[in-house]
Amino acid sequence: MAPRPDLQRALRWGGFGTAYLACFFLTTALSAPLPWYLPLAHRWAWGTRVDGLAVDFYGRVLESAVAGALGYALAAWVARRQAAQALAAGATRVAVWCLGLLLFTAALYIYLLHGRRAPPAPLPPDYVAR
Repeated sequence: MAPRPDLQRALRWGGFGTAYLACFFLTTALSAPLPWYLPLAHRWAWGTRVDGLAVDFYGRVLESAVAGALGYALAAWVARRQAAQALAAGATRVAVWCLGLLLFTAALYIYLLHGRRAPPAPLPPDYVAR
């Protein structure tokens, strides 16, 4: 029985989703170094924490997209070498991993952001109240 292209496609994109979500989860849970964007300075910085107003979301998405591309390539390599029955089982397995990682990542972000209060930015030294 010849491998079905729709199962190969499902396995490839499942590999992307699994690797993307795993990287997103791990970079959050382990405080991994990321590229941070500093919008007031219009520059990028690398690290686990940076000083000033900084956004880590863009760097986290970039790292996760690179991991997803690697997962896609690995899954494409595996899909080319599998029989049709193994592809069906692999696609189901990858779908379950994607769903589990999505739930774990969402739960982690809900836990981290629930009740979080951002401190106000300090006033500039030359500020005059009106």
